[in-house]
Amino acid sequence: MIKHVVRTSTYLFLLIMLSVMALDEASLAVGTIQIEKVTVPGGGVGFGFTSTIPNLPNFSLNDGETLTLPITPAGAYVVTEDNPATSGYDLTLINCTCPGISTCVDSEVNRNVMITLADNEIVTCVFTNTGNGTIIIKKETIPVGGIDFGFTTNIPGSGVFTLDDGEMTTFSNIPAGTYVVIEDNPAISPGGFVLSGMVCDDMGSSIDILTRTATIDLDPNETITCTFTNTASLEGLNILKIGIPDTVVAGDELTYEIIIKNDSNSEATEVFLTDFLPLDVIPVSISTDPPEFDCFFDFLFGEVNCDIGILFPDEIVTITIIVIPDPDVFNEDPTIIENIATLFAEPGSVVREDMTQTTVNPLVVMGVENTKGNSTTVERNQDFVDVYKVTNIANEVPEEVLATLNQQSLTTEQRATA
Repeated sequence: MIKHVVRTSTYLFLLIMLSVMALDEASLAVGTIQIEKVTVPGGGVGFGFTSTIPNLPNFSLNDGETLTLPITPAGAYVVTEDNPATSGYDLTLINCTCPGISTCVDSEVNRNVMITLADNEIVTCVFTNTGNGTIIIKKETIPVGGIDFGFTTNIPGSGVFTLDDGEMTTFSNIPAGTYVVIEDNPAISPGGFVLSGMVCDDMGSSIDILTRTATIDLDPNETITCTFTNTASLEGLNILKIGIPDTVVAGDELTYEIIIKNDSNSEATEVFLTDFLPLDVIPVSISTDPPEFDCFFDFLFGEVNCDIGILFPDEIVTITIIVIPDPDVFNEDPTIIENIATLFAEPGSVVREDMTQTTVNPLVVMGVENTKGNSTTVERNQDFVDVYKVTNIANEVPEEVLATLNQQSLTTEQRATA
């Protein structure tokens, strides 16, 4: 009987020990889930989460914080970040480390991760949020009052918008990235305004006034303002060109007088004149009135360039260019030479032209013979005959050319000699 009791007690003790060991082993079967928060730039706060983890339906994390959750039993759980639009950040990445047989399926679109947690394993998921930025587009006109300037853009939103002078539009909560804003062709803008200036207050952004495009490089949590300035086009900028004289003899001076006047109500900027000289003329001099403007001969391209700069309303500039048609070139037939002056200005990429035509006659060399009377003396009241014979001794100048010449076409020396 005693042996039976001892044997029974031993079995009971073993059963209890096995139960305790099984309980301890079950208690050790604990998995761990860690949720980390990272923001770009750093410092984001108040990011809310919901989960299916027992006794933890929701929690929140700031940038740099980690929540460690020992979980019993192992199983499948879902952790979801709240919509971050309210905090000005977008969820841009979920990156999980799932060792062993645990699995993780993440979705930035749904802002969640499904974790299948195995016993005694640690799963770490990092939720990274990137701060949104702000883009502001402003409109200014010279003079004030321009209206209905159209724009297109790839900034999230409508894609098109219009602004009047003094107005602005603000795009908020825009993900970091590169965006373009293009002003419509200003040629159709009411009032004849043209795009004359663009500026963005950001070193990484760029502008192209020819294509009316601002390329905006938006960083997280950055605010960029781009201002588009339009100026009324210079319809009153005029150029007048005169050649003096209309007909010139080769070897004589030919004067080109160019008059530039700003008859508009706005100042012209970047005013630049190029005068394309005819072939085979010899440059003599350039002068301006007023005299402070910079003009020079470009002998390589055979042109005159004048950097006028700013021309105020009602301001007049006169440029005088003197050349000489080369007598060694214009030595046979009369030749018509053309001279074109082209004026460039802003705003509006204004281009104006004027042209003169001048007839160049060959230099005619005259031979002069003086045939006097039969005696070298003459009595009072008697006739005296003095005969001058003028002949053409120029090389290969046709006689019909002489017929086209008259006394007015000769040089001062030729007239005196003749």
